[in-house]
Amino acid sequence: MVVDLEDGQTIVERLRNGARWVIPNGGRPVSFSPDGRRVAWSVVYGLAKFDLRRTVTWLADADERRARMIAARFGGGIVSLMLDAMGLLVGGRRSPHAATAELTLFDLVHESERALLFYERLRGTAVSPSRRWLVYFVIQASDPAQNRTFALDLSQSPGAPQRLDLFPLARR
Repeated sequence: MVVDLEDGQTIVERLRNGARWVIPNGGRPVSFSPDGRRVAWSVVYGLAKFDLRRTVTWLADADERRARMIAARFGGGIVSLMLDAMGLLVGGRRSPHAATAELTLFDLVHESERALLFYERLRGTAVSPSRRWLVYFVIQASDPAQNRTFALDLSQSPGAPQRLDLFPLARR
């Protein structure tokens, strides 16, 4: 499948048969799940600093069905669509005044969500090909000891982040 923006609309085209359809998202860029079955996009509201902007995350089947709002966060948005298209990672604060942000895994099969971790200044996220591990780093945290690279086992509920000493992000 390919995506194009035409006349302010997001158009998806299935290359094998030329079928085309509109994703109902007002012409915003979309992220496809790795298996191509789902698309997600974010709508950002406000002109305030990043940490104060409200971002609403939407998800739909790639064939334009079942568009629905998944999450509303401040200073965050989509982190990753999972390989099997059954999960979506979203980060951000639930309110503009929350001290820490939350990384949430949305189970799209059971229509449920699970908080994975709370963080301050999470960056550089990557999900392993098996979709079991999330690697990320924290920078400029108020506690310099938190400025590190971590791995989180997504199969554990709740999991404890494991510190990785790939490269130090804080002075010792």
